[in-house]
Amino acid sequence: MRPLPSLSAATLGLVVVVVMCHGPKITSSFQLTRFSSTGTILKRHPPPLWTNNKTLRLSQAEENLPETSISELLVDNPPRVNQENIWEQMASAVYNVEEDPTKLREFVQLVTVLRVGIPSLLLATTAKLIYPSTALWLAALIDDSGAFAVISQDSSQYIQNILTTSGLVFSLLVGQTYYFMYQQQEAIYLALYQEVTMAKSLLEQIGLVSQGRTTLYKRILQCMDHYVQEDLHRFNDVEPAVMLSARPVDDPLEDILYLTSVGEPSIVYQTVRSLRQARAYRLGALQKKLPSIHMTLLWSLAAIVLCSFPLLGAGAQTIGGTGILNVQAWYLSFIVFGICLIMGVVYELQMPGRNGAYNARAVLQVMVAGLEEELKLRLSGDFVPNTAGPTLDINRPASSVSQAALLPLGTAQEVLQASEQASTIVDVTPASTGDTTTKDSETKSTEKKKGFRSKVKTWAFDMVQNSITKFK
Repeated sequence: MRPLPSLSAATLGLVVVVVMCHGPKITSSFQLTRFSSTGTILKRHPPPLWTNNKTLRLSQAEENLPETSISELLVDNPPRVNQENIWEQMASAVYNVEEDPTKLREFVQLVTVLRVGIPSLLLATTAKLIYPSTALWLAALIDDSGAFAVISQDSSQYIQNILTTSGLVFSLLVGQTYYFMYQQQEAIYLALYQEVTMAKSLLEQIGLVSQGRTTLYKRILQCMDHYVQEDLHRFNDVEPAVMLSARPVDDPLEDILYLTSVGEPSIVYQTVRSLRQARAYRLGALQKKLPSIHMTLLWSLAAIVLCSFPLLGAGAQTIGGTGILNVQAWYLSFIVFGICLIMGVVYELQMPGRNGAYNARAVLQVMVAGLEEELKLRLSGDFVPNTAGPTLDINRPASSVSQAALLPLGTAQEVLQASEQASTIVDVTPASTGDTTTKDSETKSTEKKKGFRSKVKTWAFDMVQNSITKFK
C-alpha cells in the first residue's frame, strides 16, 4: 500500500471544482462600479422610475452640455475613478482619465482585460500547482496495478469517451451562447441608432407644431427631456419589462400626443408611433435572456471536463513518474485559462450597460449629445434656428466665367472671347496717350461690357420663354 499524501492535496483538488463552479460569484465581487459623476459618458444616476423628475430635469438642463466631439465631450465631463474598485484602481495607474479624459476608451478596455484576465490567470495558476498533488492523491486511492494499466493505456477508451462527450457538449453550448450574446450586442446598437434618429425627428416636429405657443412648447419640451433622461439613458439599471409595464399616464410620449392633439391625432402621431417601436426594440435587446442556471450549467460542464485530467494523470504517473505530471500541469493550466477567458467574455456581453470594452452606454452618450444640447437650448429659450436660405448661383457675384458656364457651347465661347478682348483693351492701353485715348478706351470697354450683358440677358430671356412654351 502506498502512503496517502497529505489531506491538503485533496482539499486543494476540491477547491478547484468549487472555484470553477462558482467563478462568476468570485469575479462578481470585483465588478466595476459605475461612474457617479453627473453627465458622465458612461453612466448617469437618475432618480427612481416612480419619481416626478420634471423640475429636476429642468434644473439640470441649465448645465452646459458637451459637444458632439468625443474629445470635447470627455473634457467637459471628466470621469471619476471609483477608488473602492480594484479593477479601476489598477487601470487608473496606467491611464489617468481624470487628467486626460480622452484616454477613457483605453481605460475601459483595460478594465475589461483586468476583470477577465486576472481571475483566469489565477485559476490557471491554481490548476497548475495542485494538479500533480491531486493526481498522486487519486493514485493513492486507487492503488491497483490492473486499474493503473487500464487507465494508463486507456485500452477500453472509457475515460476518453467521457472526456470527448463532455467536451463536445461544453463547446457546443459555449459557442452558441457566445454567438447569441454577440447577436444581442448588435441588436442593441441597431435599436439605439433607430431610436435616437426618431427622437431627433420628433424634436423637429415639436418645434414646428408648437411654434408661437410658449407655454405649450415648454411643456412638450419638458416631456421630451424627461423621456431622454429617464428612458433612453436606462440600460440594466431597471429591468426592461418593468419599464414597459409603466402606466400610459406616466409615459412622456403619451403626454406629447395629448398636448399636440385636439380632437384627433396630430401630425406627430406617426413619429411617436415609430419612436415607441424603436423603444420596444431597444428594451427587447436589453432584456436578459439567459437565466443564471444556464451559466451554472456551463461552469458544471467545464468542471467535468477538467476533472477528467487528474484521473488520467494518476495512470500516467505509473509510467513517467512525477515528471510527466509536471508537464501535464502546464497543458492543464492553458486549458483552464482559455475556458475562464471565454466565460469571462460571455459575462461581459451579458451586461452592455456595465463599464467595460463591450459597453454600449458610452456610444449612446455620444449619439444623444446633439439632441441634449438642442433640448437645453430650446428649454432655456436660446435656440436660434438656421433661417439662412440656400446659396444659389443667382446670388453670387456676376463674372464672365460663371455666366458663360450657363450658356451653350458656341455662345459661351463668344462671350469669353468678348470678355478677354475687353480686359485686354483695358490692360494694354498706355497711360501716356493722353486723356483722349483714355476716354476712347473706356468707351470701348463700356460698350463691350454692355454688349456682353445684353447677350446674357437675351439668352436668359429666350431660355425662360422657351421653358414656359414647352411647359404649356
